[in-house]
Amino acid sequence: TGDDRRPPVHFMLVTPTFIRTLGDRSWLLLDSETKTDWRSRRTGVKSGAQFGRLLPSGIGLWIKPEVWWGRDQSGDWNVKTGIVWYR
Repeated sequence: TGDDRRPPVHFMLVTPTFIRTLGDRSWLLLDSETKTDWRSRRTGVKSGAQFGRLLPSGIGLWIKPEVWWGRDQSGDWNVKTGIVWYR
């Protein structure tokens, strides 16, 4: 359904995620993402581990290295960082 001018959907993402607090001010997030393209019949898998820390100011900082693996890799590796403001 939807607008006929919209491009057709041809892939599906599945991302199981595990999050665990480490003490009062830190966290660990582990995830894997599969991206299946129905046109090419390929599935790429990317996994990562995020470590975050909440500062006394209410600002959270995190870093997350990720790596692609398996037969149909869509990339090599990357590192993500972020800043989160908690109220």
